[in-house]
Amino acid sequence: MPLYLIVKYDDLRSPDGKKIKFSLYCCAHTPDWLVTQLRTRAGAPAAAGIDPDGLLDERLRELSWAGWRRNDLIRFGKFEIDYPLPNDVLTMSKDVTRRLFPIPIMEIRLNTNLVQNEGYPKN
Repeated sequence: MPLYLIVKYDDLRSPDGKKIKFSLYCCAHTPDWLVTQLRTRAGAPAAAGIDPDGLLDERLRELSWAGWRRNDLIRFGKFEIDYPLPNDVLTMSKDVTRRLFPIPIMEIRLNTNLVQNEGYPKN
């Protein structure tokens, strides 16, 4: 039986825009071109002058139901910033240790070489 991997088109393109933003590698396409590709597919206007915040906003729109927002906020250095919403009374911990999840205690008990991530109980 063949194995099929299903990914969204924007999942393939958006990371390239982020890589160009951080100058991790050079290619023939700019973030504007990559975002315009996504917007054209969606019937939205072309992008012009995408900056890091614009790229983060574009990824919010394109990947809103894909579960990438937390990763993107950490990657762009904005995870600890409040984004107040109308009628939102909840607050989040701004402790930088919350960028990492805790290691489940059963895993630590099974593997004594594991050490719990900072900011979480060690038991």
